[in-house]
Amino acid sequence: MKPLRWNLLIAAAVVAVSIATPVLSKEKPNQITLTVSFVDGTPAPRGIDVEFHDAAGAAGTCDFKKVGSFLCDTTGKTAPLLLMSSSSGGLLFGYSLTLTGTANINGLTDFALNQALQAAFGTSALDQWELSSPRVLTLPSLASGLAATNRMLLKPMVEYKFTTSLAL
Repeated sequence: MKPLRWNLLIAAAVVAVSIATPVLSKEKPNQITLTVSFVDGTPAPRGIDVEFHDAAGAAGTCDFKKVGSFLCDTTGKTAPLLLMSSSSGGLLFGYSLTLTGTANINGLTDFALNQALQAAFGTSALDQWELSSPRVLTLPSLASGLAATNRMLLKPMVEYKFTTSLAL
């Protein structure tokens, strides 16, 4: 029984630290850090355009921080954010429910976001990008898109032992 108690104690500590991390982090309050990669997983280099639209349709750009990482100033913006990276390889989309913390743009986020938008509104991320005010997805809508993605990829995930995760 003692190992079980230690495991529960360790699990509780991990949860407490993960909940407190945004409060303890040194990130500035109106910034979001994006991890951006191409469909093949290659981290995005300098020169890639990374932009966002907020819920009110206001646009913003993100600055290159290091390979695969961009920093977006979200001061005065309204959550959530529709995120986009563009390169000669095409467009990829991501989504953030908040104006701070971290988010991702990659092939998986693009796929899951398009699944969620299709299920909720019958539209795509590109169609939403072109609107003056994108439709707002909720956490349940995004979770539904991720669940559909997970179901579709279940066999490869089991056989090749990879996981899907989104920073919501």
